[in-house]
Amino acid sequence: MLANVNKEMHELMSEEGFFATMVMSRYWPRTGKVHVARAGHQHPLWVKNHGFQELTNINGIPIGIDSEAEYEKVAFDLLPGESILLVTGGITEAENEKGELFGNDRLTDYFKLATGPPWSQGLLEKIDSWRGGAVMNDDLTILELWRDLPSNVVGPN
Repeated sequence: MLANVNKEMHELMSEEGFFATMVMSRYWPRTGKVHVARAGHQHPLWVKNHGFQELTNINGIPIGIDSEAEYEKVAFDLLPGESILLVTGGITEAENEKGELFGNDRLTDYFKLATGPPWSQGLLEKIDSWRGGAVMNDDLTILELWRDLPSNVVGPN
């Protein structure tokens, strides 16, 4: 699907030098199976065990740059209680009043102490509080998919 979108968008955008990034995902809640394909967008975050790892093994250039670009799909399984977060760059690039970036260290610290799933609402609140009065310099967008814990298991407090 990304290759088809890319080919069409290349015809529309290449002469003017525009491009777009995106990530696509498909999720089967019953089994926890996830497919992810990426076109130059931020790496998805796989949240597990009060930590996260960026899914850096998903390659693909932005849409509209090369009409013949190929995109790969990565498949994996979410275990109960795990999440996948599809995020924009504004999450780690949010700035506070001192011009400091929120960054990966603060993101890591958030997941060590936070409860979830869901994780995204608390993360947006943490970033907003940390920013203080600074003007937003980019969008803060998160799409979170999580696999529920079985009903007989007590989740994190």
